[in-house]
Amino acid sequence: MLELIGVVLEGNGLGRLDRCSFEARAGEVLGLIGRTGAGKTAALAIAAGALTPGRGRIQLAGRDVSRRPAKLREACAWSRERLDGPFD
Repeated sequence: MLELIGVVLEGNGLGRLDRCSFEARAGEVLGLIGRTGAGKTAALAIAAGALTPGRGRIQLAGRDVSRRPAKLREACAWSRERLDGPFD
């Protein structure tokens, strides 16, 4: 399981997060929905270890890896794609 707990991020160009929390369990598909600049990409970048939060915790399989982005990168993969519709 991957958890973001009370994550705060400011001034990174990808959006601002203010006490962002969510969990993704093994095998679960998770989507983030929000307006432009809401911090969706920033939250995923933090979850993948590409960004380090200013405050808050990141837990992977119950272990705090908040300040160990290399461990997150080893376990996670992410892709930023734009999907254009229409979709059936």
